[in-house]
Amino acid sequence: MNITQKTGKILCYPAELKQRENMYSNYIKALFFICIGLIIASNCYAKCLSENEQKNLEAPWRISADEVKYNKSKDQFTAKGNVVIKKVNRRLTADFVTFDKKNMTASAVGNVVFVIGEDKLEGSGIDINLANETGTVYDATLFYKETNFYIRGDHIEKISKHSYKLKQGSFTSCIGEKPTWQITGKNMKVTLNGYGTATNIMFKVKDMPIFYSPFIIFPAKTDRQSGFLMPQLSHSERKGKEITLPYFWAINESQDATFYLNHIEKRGEKLGAEYRYKLTEDSKGTLMFDFLNDKEQNAEFNSDGYIRTNSDRYWIRGRIDHSFPKDFSAKLALDLPSDQGYLTEFKSGLIGYNEINKYYEKNFYATLEDYTDYVRKNRLNLSRSWEKYILNIDSVWYEDIRIGTYQKQDKSFYKLPSITFDTVKHKIGNTPLYFDFKSLYTYYYGENTPKEMKADLYSRFYLPLNIAGYFNLEPSIRLRVAHAKTYDYKKDIPDYSADSQTYDIRLNLSSLLFNIFDADIKNISKIKHTIIPRITYEYIPEEKVVFHFEEEIQKKNLITYSITNNLISKEKTFKDIADKEKKFSYNRFLRFKISQSYDFNKESGPFSDIAAEAYISLGKHLFFNGEAEWSPYSGEFTSHDKGITLTDNREDSLSVEHRYKKEERESLAADLNIKIDDNIEVYGGYERNLYDDNDIEYKAGFLYGAQCWAVGLEYLNEKNGDTKFELLLKLRGLGDF
Repeated sequence: MNITQKTGKILCYPAELKQRENMYSNYIKALFFICIGLIIASNCYAKCLSENEQKNLEAPWRISADEVKYNKSKDQFTAKGNVVIKKVNRRLTADFVTFDKKNMTASAVGNVVFVIGEDKLEGSGIDINLANETGTVYDATLFYKETNFYIRGDHIEKISKHSYKLKQGSFTSCIGEKPTWQITGKNMKVTLNGYGTATNIMFKVKDMPIFYSPFIIFPAKTDRQSGFLMPQLSHSERKGKEITLPYFWAINESQDATFYLNHIEKRGEKLGAEYRYKLTEDSKGTLMFDFLNDKEQNAEFNSDGYIRTNSDRYWIRGRIDHSFPKDFSAKLALDLPSDQGYLTEFKSGLIGYNEINKYYEKNFYATLEDYTDYVRKNRLNLSRSWEKYILNIDSVWYEDIRIGTYQKQDKSFYKLPSITFDTVKHKIGNTPLYFDFKSLYTYYYGENTPKEMKADLYSRFYLPLNIAGYFNLEPSIRLRVAHAKTYDYKKDIPDYSADSQTYDIRLNLSSLLFNIFDADIKNISKIKHTIIPRITYEYIPEEKVVFHFEEEIQKKNLITYSITNNLISKEKTFKDIADKEKKFSYNRFLRFKISQSYDFNKESGPFSDIAAEAYISLGKHLFFNGEAEWSPYSGEFTSHDKGITLTDNREDSLSVEHRYKKEERESLAADLNIKIDDNIEVYGGYERNLYDDNDIEYKAGFLYGAQCWAVGLEYLNEKNGDTKFELLLKLRGLGDF
């Protein structure tokens, strides 16, 4: 159960994308409310009958009862006792019915039930036109199965195929005569799979009035439709009371947009917008922005010494992955906060850093840079791949988002353009040699630094050899040609250039040892253990090329050994011997690698730290990954990061992560989720900076989901001392769980 998911936001196919941002406060506010008004005003659509539905309407009605009389002159039937009038998936039952065949109207009283497919109208009486299925039901209850909607009223008037009107009535998706929640009101009109409107409405929990409004528009839908989503409520010491009201616009099957109004008691009104499209899995995009004219200025939020001086605050972000003809593809990544504290201060919430990061990871297999990073990377990439070649054209823009600090060397810095053209490793004709090639052209520039142009070409030749069937030896040599030129940033004229030709040599020696063991562990029939020992020697002479913006490739005379262990299970996937489909699957459930280097260029301490990597995955119940470095000279770990996740069949989970680097950092983070039963989950999280002996944040909350509603409450305490309570309520039909 995830009660934070937005209603109906599932895309199918997309179209063209066009997004314009305006950072001026008044213009954005005006545009926001104008858009909302236009969207609501234009939210209407036509419905067409399918061929099958049309055939159903044209089918004849048939009548049966304990007693049936026919008046030929009036072409009218009168039926008593267990009356049934039906055709295809329509059925009207009652104690007494008068059926006018000529006008296709019927009046019925006594235990009236009118069934259309799986939907049901019940009441004490009904007057209905069977031709267009409009009419009035008295003392009525409408049940719409697809969404579990119940609409009740003294008179329910069916005015079209899916629309109903009530002078006074109630609406709920809860079962029972006394529903957990309901909306009551006057002049109610409901279009199933569309919207409902009402005046003088009262939102009730049980029989207790909770909220009054003179007018309401509410969604009554299962399909992806436009409408207001459930608001999010929270309270914190720093911001006061908060309410976030989202409006979702289903533009078409391939595009949607969401507009956010976030009222922050102590800070002002934050406005946000999100646009998404999806043509195919390879052509999709999301663009988002939000804006706040902050009441609080000259604030030091991160306790890092940087005083924020701006009041106009915003965050522009987006991801686009798009395929073009001729196998070209493009990727865009935008991440532009207005200042150094924005992402930290607005980390939680529907459009906060945490939710956006999860969304990117799920839909684009990418994540944002850490919210504490002051330099944000933006990138536009155009690429094309052939069988042996890869072309990448990049525009990279780095933005320093610190506001109100000392004058930095560069606020904006660019790599534009940056072009690479590479070949993958492939065989040279009928020779035993293999070859790959890489090329790079990059132009760097900033506001207050020298500009630099760099061209780099290098190719590597490989000669793979097999020794006695047990060892693989691969010597290779790389040839490199480079040219660099820098320009004086004030005069924009060349002031330095360098050309260089160099090479490096590499030797790889490896082997593969393995054994297969029989196993009798549930569906696992075999376990394969592989050991891959490897020795690599690398030699680079004195590097001659000097680059201003990138670290030089240092000379190298290094030998590295590594040993990698893998455990791979062969698991049965068929249920019985008659299953001729895919019978087995293979799963690498353990990987352990250890490595170390010896540097011939170092006179003292030539041995590197011993590095180890481990990965364990035992089904869905245990996952462990870790890496560590240990110094052979001090006999101590210089760094180690490890994390473990445990789950059970109830979907309870515990995750713990510990990160350490000697004299630099040490932190501990833990997350716990316990599913009490099918309705209740409780969770908690804790993160502490052990190096500074300070808490980063801790949180606790619970989620409760019932048949027709769900509620979540979270307490969050952050490192800056701000505490926050957040409440989220979901009502089935007004916002899916």
